[in-house]
Amino acid sequence: MWAHIICVNWMPDIWFVDDNAKTGLSGTPSQDRFKLCCNRCRRKQGACIQCDFKNCSKSYHVRCAARAGHIEAWETM
Repeated sequence: MWAHIICVNWMPDIWFVDDNAKTGLSGTPSQDRFKLCCNRCRRKQGACIQCDFKNCSKSYHVRCAARAGHIEAWETM
């Protein structure tokens, strides 16, 4: 399996096997994530994350959320 590093950092259902994030992934994104439509690019392609702010149901691809400034790369937080 292959994934963007930023996506692994923001999706709780996938993770790196080693601490150096160089080899191996484990887990599988929930199928519900693939049913969500991204509020930025408007595509239903790929897995999305949802906003965790109270009563907000917006969803984004992780990279779209980063481009929009809604989240940051894990290293900068």
